[in-house]
Amino acid sequence: MEIRDFIENVSQITSRAELFECYVGTLYENFGADRVIYSFLTDHALTGQKCGHGVLSEYPEDWVKHYFANGYIKVDPVCLHLKTRVDPFEWNNLTRIYTNEENLAVMRGAEEAGLFNGVGIPLHGARSELAGAGVAFSNKNDKFDNPLHIAELGMITRYFHSAYCALDKKVLPVPELTKREKEVLQFMAIGKTNAEIATIFSCSLPTIKFHVKNIFEKLNTENRMLAVVKALRFGLVYADAVRIV
Repeated sequence: MEIRDFIENVSQITSRAELFECYVGTLYENFGADRVIYSFLTDHALTGQKCGHGVLSEYPEDWVKHYFANGYIKVDPVCLHLKTRVDPFEWNNLTRIYTNEENLAVMRGAEEAGLFNGVGIPLHGARSELAGAGVAFSNKNDKFDNPLHIAELGMITRYFHSAYCALDKKVLPVPELTKREKEVLQFMAIGKTNAEIATIFSCSLPTIKFHVKNIFEKLNTENRMLAVVKALRFGLVYADAVRIV
């Protein structure tokens, strides 16, 4: 299933359980990843979602129970790193950053539970809200083979998160973008930089930065990829043309 197919399927879903099932299925079909967990690291006031680890999970139940019983969430390198990053990151690199025995015990325990070659995906929202997803493999020989796959994983996960948060909210009005803002946004969606967009429109770089700033304000984000994800939900860009930005 390609990203645009996932977007089309999600638009027809009306329950969070079905949405998570679609998300998990998409990750397995595209990457072979079969271990997924979705958590809220802060309260999300607009959706009423309270802070909680493993809101939705395809992790081994024994590991999740052990994790909570030992208070691992306070020392879990993945959770700690989610707070400092914007882009997806590989778990394997964390043992060089978080070297306390408590940190390392969590990572060893995860592997013993059958969680290999994982990736953490930070999901930052308005008002300093933070959620995150962990995606891993039950076979230690499987992994994400290149950075493009990890970028695709990030985009799919951000779209899932946006859809999840929107399900219980009232229908939001589509942001009113100017014609030029929509054009700039479409070029952002296919991976063009501000400098490249300025060249396309034969205008100055500060002019494009001004349009991007307005787009971010209207879509309530400061993140380029999240702006594209939200634009997809509002139908402001064409899914077929979207690339990883």
